[in-house]
Formats: sequence, structure tokens, C-alpha cells
Amino acid sequence: MCPMDLEKRDVTADSTLARDWTVDAVRRESARVQHHGSPKVWRRVAERLGLCSGTVEGIVRGRRKDLTMTTFERVRVGVIRELEAEIARLNAELAVARASGLDARSAEMAKAEAAVAAARAAIEEALK
Repeated sequence: MCPMDLEKRDVTADSTLARDWTVDAVRRESARVQHHGSPKVWRRVAERLGLCSGTVEGIVRGRRKDLTMTTFERVRVGVIRELEAEIARLNAELAVARASGLDARSAEMAKAEAAVAAARAAIEEALK
């Protein structure tokens, strides 16, 4: 059952941002399951965001021009949740690497720390 979109307002900039976030979420999920642009990917992303798979497909394909604030907020909250999980995963990997004696100046450590910083920056952007 599709959620009811309760609020309507012109949110062109927010719609573009939500589309970018949704496209990124679909790309990440596609990379995980090795199915690009499939209904299975749209369903999985839609479940995480609390939307209908058709809504996710419409956003990704650019068919949804005017998103409601409800849809925008679901996308925003879903992206924040996903980024928080990614930060936790990366922090755990960093802790294991440090515990195993990996040199803190190594390229791998710098890359992992940069990924954590990028995810935090993305969360800050989503919270604006």
C-alpha cells in the first residue's frame, strides 16, 4: 500500500536534492546486489525509505517532478540512516585495523578516515 502524500508544495530545489539522494541510494543498492535498474533494487530501496517502489522508480527516472514534503522527508531520513550505518561500519573497520597494528599513516587508513569524514559531511548537508 502506498503512503498518502499529505502535503503539497513547490519544492523544486528539494525535489532535485531528493532525486540525487534517491539515485545514489539506488546505485549503492545496485552495486550490492549486482542488478542495475531492476524492480528488485527499487523495491529494496523503497522499503528502506518507506515509499512505494513505483515512487522510487519515478523519482529515479525523473517522472516525479513535484515531490511532497512527506516524500522528501522520507528520502532525507532514509539517507541519513544509511549514512549513519556506513559511518558505524567504517568506524568498526578502523578500530579493527588499528587493533591489528596497521600503520596509521598508511594509505588504507587515510582512505577509510576520508570516507568517514565524507559520510559525516553528507549527513550535515542532509540535516540542513
